[in-house]
Amino acid sequence: MVTRPSTTPPSRGESRPPVPEPAPGPVSEPREIVVSGSGQGHGVGMSQWGAYGMALQGKSYVEILTHYFTGTKVETR
Repeated sequence: MVTRPSTTPPSRGESRPPVPEPAPGPVSEPREIVVSGSGQGHGVGMSQWGAYGMALQGKSYVEILTHYFTGTKVETR
């Protein structure tokens, strides 16, 4: 470890030398930024977490879509 002498003089009556302080180390740039959050949403449409939960319960995509978009009909062409 590289140290440098402390610039703080000993207190009155203190006979020991000052304790060395560590030298400042290199500053590294962050490699990753994590952004997390939660919100209330806008109250319209499908909740991704809710749809995920329904899928984990075994619901089909048709059941999930008709749950969130009431009055709609899912069909193929």
